[in-house]
Amino acid sequence: MIILQGPPCAGKSTWARREVSGKEDWIIVSRDDIRHALGDYWNLKREPLVTSTEDFVIKQGLRMKFNIIVDSVNLKKERVSHLQKIADDEDAIVEFKTLIVPFLEAVRRDRNPDRQHRTGVDVIRDYYQTYYPNEPIEDIPADLAVTPAPPADPDRIILDTEGNPVWRPTPADLANVKKLAILRYSFSAISMAIGVPQSEFRRLMADSSSPLYEAYHAGKIEGEMAYRQKVVNIANSGEEWAVRMIEAWNREQLKEEKGFQA
Repeated sequence: MIILQGPPCAGKSTWARREVSGKEDWIIVSRDDIRHALGDYWNLKREPLVTSTEDFVIKQGLRMKFNIIVDSVNLKKERVSHLQKIADDEDAIVEFKTLIVPFLEAVRRDRNPDRQHRTGVDVIRDYYQTYYPNEPIEDIPADLAVTPAPPADPDRIILDTEGNPVWRPTPADLANVKKLAILRYSFSAISMAIGVPQSEFRRLMADSSSPLYEAYHAGKIEGEMAYRQKVVNIANSGEEWAVRMIEAWNREQLKEEKGFQA
């Protein structure tokens, strides 16, 4: 039994299919395939059934003398120990094979239109931070940070009575704007990334009551919070430039507080 290990989009399923090709005594047991067979890909209520089905197929496959590739992330110690016990009970030899790619490559693969489902950048990031803390997690470039607008969305950009494009931001648009604002992209870069006229982006940004304005500034503040937290952590280690930066922020804060009190 070969137990594959690695983050999402690392090429585990591709490797498994290539490995069993033309080998009648090899099978793949995939949690993703089981999920798809049961209905919608992700349903939390079904996950215990997915696990029990996976275990059953592995046991029966070993008893029928098949070699098995267990295709899943398989990174939790409890799950690996459980799979090892199944193998021991069936007198099977266990091998481990780890596949991993750089974080941004995993994100790019997740956006491949040929994938049956998308994991999502946040989930991929969580896996890398939890299980591969030494792997660098780069900033997401604009073309990967955004979620493409649905192809059948005729009301997203319409023409006014004079034939000029008018943008009606969708929830996906607002979510993308917030993501890109966190990463400090400019107005022009954001409008280009989400596929809307720059003039329309600036028009809506001029209205402080618009959802677009709120989404952009919510992202900007969230990005600033993350940056300042890093500076605070560095300052706590005694780094002088970080300490000076916090002192400057404190002075600005006190000036505003005194002005408010006055």
